Amino acid sequence: MDNNIKKEDYIDANNEKELFLKLQEKYNQDYQSFYSKQKIIRPKISFLDIFLGLILPISIDSVLITIYCFHKYNLALFIILLIVNFILFLRPFLILSILLYQKFAPISLRRSCLFIPTCSEYTILAIKKYGAIVGLVKGTKRICRCHAPNGGEDWP
Repeated sequence: MDNNIKKEDYIDANNEKELFLKLQEKYNQDYQSFYSKQKIIRPKISFLDIFLGLILPISIDSVLITIYCFHKYNLALFIILLIVNFILFLRPFLILSILLYQKFAPISLRRSCLFIPTCSEYTILAIKKYGAIVGLVKGTKRICRCHAPNGGEDWP
């Protein structure tokens, strides 16, 4: 967005209120032109994404619970195995969740992002680059920064 204030804006304005209104109108025009240029991409969610993010972790948890219930193995071992399963499949689950958001969220909500790449794309990239926990924290911080005075290009 081009928010440069030109000398003509000061000269043409008779008072501060008029100057403020002109600058506000210029900002809104720049914001709307940026807003309308964003292309919304609805991702294709593959079976592999669904399998790794949802089906496989639930299946493994079900097997672990069944083994524990019928064979009464050590509770500590059972909890450790559940935590390991959670850690292994947290990244695919988070990515699947974001892909589902991108696929089904309304366009008005998706277009409200002021950054390139969008906040959801940024979060996926951060999760892939830094891991589930750090990537999620970076994505959350980015979403918190996504409002009017901020914006532009920002990569993880």
